[in-house]
Amino acid sequence: MQAWGSWEEWLLGYEQLYCLHDEQVQRAGLDLVAVWRCRGSLPLSIESTSELTELQLLSRELEAPPSLATYAGNRPDGTRTHASQLTEHNLRLMYAMAITRLVNGVVDPKQQKARAAPVSRLAMEAKMPVCLVEIRHEATHNALPSLPLLKLAAEQALLWLHAHYWQPQRLALACDPLQLSKLLSRLHAKAAPYSCDVAMAVSDMYRAR
Repeated sequence: MQAWGSWEEWLLGYEQLYCLHDEQVQRAGLDLVAVWRCRGSLPLSIESTSELTELQLLSRELEAPPSLATYAGNRPDGTRTHASQLTEHNLRLMYAMAITRLVNGVVDPKQQKARAAPVSRLAMEAKMPVCLVEIRHEATHNALPSLPLLKLAAEQALLWLHAHYWQPQRLALACDPLQLSKLLSRLHAKAAPYSCDVAMAVSDMYRAR
């Protein structure tokens, strides 16, 4: 059973997480994913998108003046921690863990032989950016990469997730006329104020087929 109640709810989560010009909308997306997480296990792609998006928000808060550092990240127990309570080293650890989890989650299912294949080769087959594999290797076997490098890798990871999970799934929805009809009618009815015109985008994609 899916953790999201409907595919329009899934699209809402996608829309919010990738609404890069509005941090409040992204935070709403993180809250929605937290609700999904309470309902059951989530695909690696959604977990990684949520983790990396939250880290990007925390990074911005850490770099902001103390009086503006108001965003709080979610702890496992549901309480929140202000970005000002994190050190740069903490943030580097969190970025490295999120990227390592993503790479491992993609390549591990591909290990089908008794003798393990190189992670770099399996990641290449999945068309993952090379920098993600390098970050994983450095964080696992050597010193933690620098924060600027980790932030750049996180951006690349989010682009990869968009291209290899979110966008294909959205296109798949557009290829189902019945699902599309229900989806568009519900989205138009709700007309959420933070909508980024997903309905219009899906409709355009369907007409272009």
